[in-house]
Amino acid sequence: MYNTSSTVMANKKIFFSYSRIDGAAFAQRLALDLKQQNFDVWIDQEDIRAGSEWDLEIEKALETCDSLLFLESEKSVTSTHVLDEVYYALEQKKKVIPLIVKDSKTPYRLQRLQHIDFSTDYDKGFVQLLKALAEEHLTAPGQPNNAAISKQPPFSGGKTTRYLIAILFLIVASAAIYYVSSRKASAPVTITAEENTMPVENYAGRWKLTAVQPQARLGEGFMIIEKADSVNVDIRSSFQFYYTKSNDTLFTNVFNGFARCAACKLQQEMKLVTEDASVGSQHYSIVKVPGKQDAADTVADRGYNETIKASCSLQFTDSKNAVIKVQSAAKIKLDSGVELEPFTYVFSFVKSE
Repeated sequence: MYNTSSTVMANKKIFFSYSRIDGAAFAQRLALDLKQQNFDVWIDQEDIRAGSEWDLEIEKALETCDSLLFLESEKSVTSTHVLDEVYYALEQKKKVIPLIVKDSKTPYRLQRLQHIDFSTDYDKGFVQLLKALAEEHLTAPGQPNNAAISKQPPFSGGKTTRYLIAILFLIVASAAIYYVSSRKASAPVTITAEENTMPVENYAGRWKLTAVQPQARLGEGFMIIEKADSVNVDIRSSFQFYYTKSNDTLFTNVFNGFARCAACKLQQEMKLVTEDASVGSQHYSIVKVPGKQDAADTVADRGYNETIKASCSLQFTDSKNAVIKVQSAAKIKLDSGVELEPFTYVFSFVKSE
């Protein structure tokens, strides 16, 4: 039925992430079709044995898979359990391919990924999926093309140009120091925004997340600074952490944030535009097992993922260290019923070599 070159991808392991409520039938159909094309498909309906630790089996499958298919439906885009799988795959640099099963609101972090539409024509969508799985060179999901960045350094004129720029910078810096020193005796000096800007070439590039406060189970993120023009930069950042585990049946479990500054002057302290800040929460119920007085099953009623209001600022300690602070001064009541206390989250970044 499908005449493609997908057989070259034989034995590639594919993880299915979906909601059983409205995606189980589609998942079974697609899994069968992919198996007929010699793919190694992992789907929880078939591959978790009775008595196995559910979370452990899923984690093992995610770590060993080559790619993840996110079956986008009305229920999956609001399921924290499903989104946790998808975001974990992104953090592990797995190939993530969103499939539109039913038209729904795509989670913000996944909007940048190329989607494949199955909602109107299954056969056409399947052929496109096989081609996507057969591609050998894709940029890591949710991450910029590092190769492209490395090909566009702030200066490309060779060692001579860099030496000349360094010498020029030293001359200008020395003159500025002399000028400021000569004015100290006569009047206090006010540093303007223009004088507080920093040489872009020292800061441009990719920065990696190294720490999160408060202490969290897992933190992931990056920041990219690119030269926009002769004086301005573009800054993009993504940061995430998982709250510490709770024994409560209702709790927050993940924080996600995206912030940027387009065509702005690089300064020691600057505000970023918060493109999105969201908090995921989970609600569990304990159900008694009939006929067994002391036995009970724990089941997840549903997950929540809610956008919240928060401010974001960037501060540089030096040319290799920076922090992003995300703050909210007000208590926030989430849809799940959890109240998020006023917070300041601090994400520490180090410039990659």
